[in-house]
Amino acid sequence: MLVFAVSSMKDEFFTVLGSQQTGLWSGAGGWNPPPHGYHKINVDAVYSAITQEASLGVVVCDAAGVVSASAALRIRGLESSFQAELHSILFGLQCAQDLSLMYIRLEIDCLLAVNEVRKGAYSFSEWFGLVQDILDIARLFPGSDFLHVKCGFNRLADSIAKCDSVDFVSTIWRNSLPSNVCNLDVITM
Repeated sequence: MLVFAVSSMKDEFFTVLGSQQTGLWSGAGGWNPPPHGYHKINVDAVYSAITQEASLGVVVCDAAGVVSASAALRIRGLESSFQAELHSILFGLQCAQDLSLMYIRLEIDCLLAVNEVRKGAYSFSEWFGLVQDILDIARLFPGSDFLHVKCGFNRLADSIAKCDSVDFVSTIWRNSLPSNVCNLDVITM
């Protein structure tokens, strides 16, 4: 029985590996494609309070689940994980801008960040300037939306943020994931 399970996982693993260039985990539970003509941008941040640094991960997919790009960045001088999550939204929007995308759906697993951005009104929050930067770029994308997703549905963005290759210079992989990140969502979902 155990041999069959391992063999089945191996087959799924190689099926998923092959799907990195064609389509992401389509049909698997959890990932829902954006509307036709839209791109889905998943973002995540990994924060260290000790170093006050965050690593940011971004995955951009089209409506068919094809990876348009993935990106990573490490930043310094942050005060909280919430600030890091807001920076991941900003970085995701900057990637969309660099890719000349028009219609986007941005997903993040931090509900507080989604609520802060959706509020969009002036606030006395210490993050107001960062939220304004996000809103300024978001206005360039008609019909853009910010959605909260469960942590498990953001695994690829999280995996990219945790890559050893994340540096203090923005790195973008066009039409692929980083070579040290594998799309295992089908196996683990």
